Amino acid sequence: MKAATGSGARVVEGPEGFRGLFAETVEGKRPSRRQARCLASAPTDEQAEVLVPAGIAAADILGIAVCDAAQARRVSAKWRNAPGAPRVWLVPEYYDPYRLTGLLRTGRRPDERPWDAGRDA
Repeated sequence: MKAATGSGARVVEGPEGFRGLFAETVEGKRPSRRQARCLASAPTDEQAEVLVPAGIAAADILGIAVCDAAQARRVSAKWRNAPGAPRVWLVPEYYDPYRLTGLLRTGRRPDERPWDAGRDA
């Protein structure tokens, strides 16, 4: 279910809410049904959201997915002097909803490539 549905009236907190992202049917404006070949690690509705009420500490961010090398350079520059900076991954499919939907619903993972500033100079 989308968090915006009913101004958040259907949001479920905690582990139960998280497990609900992978239910056979997810309610929203229109019900989403889990596809037979959908990746087990993908939510039933690929537009699912996880809301974090108190924020996420920078030290807890393990990786950042970006659409291209230009964005990778900008993100990397912002984290340049941060201890324990997260890995930057090139995943253009995350930024193309139609392509992402096609992959996830047919059991295929997007190509997640670690960005290497040395190779992208």
